[in-house]
Amino acid sequence: MSQEEFEAWLEASKADADAAETLMLAKNYSLVAFHSQQAVEKYLKALIAYSGKPRFTHSLVELSHALTDAAGFVLPAEIRQDLVNLEFHYASSRYPGHTRISNMYNEQKAEEARQCMQRSLQYLKSLPLK
Repeated sequence: MSQEEFEAWLEASKADADAAETLMLAKNYSLVAFHSQQAVEKYLKALIAYSGKPRFTHSLVELSHALTDAAGFVLPAEIRQDLVNLEFHYASSRYPGHTRISNMYNEQKAEEARQCMQRSLQYLKSLPLK
């Protein structure tokens, strides 16, 4: 992977993280959750691809395993749980199921997703690139 491609993934991750913050102010809670998930997904993909082993999935859990396989990083339990929590929002925040999306998401749920994103990104950014 080129440095330019790696930086493009990081830029995309930052754009989603910034969108989550802006959408929180706008009280668009389902999209806060979605962009929180996307920010972490894109950062994980950047790290995995940096190692030369890109992975194409939206599952944060699968990406965490791929990160371990590609770069030897084993994520702490708290971060792994954050990834599980965020993964739920990939589809549920955008597609109605048995209930309306607006009934599923509120300020508390959005804030929880945002905090999962912040913790996960803070940890991932601390990992040394190999």
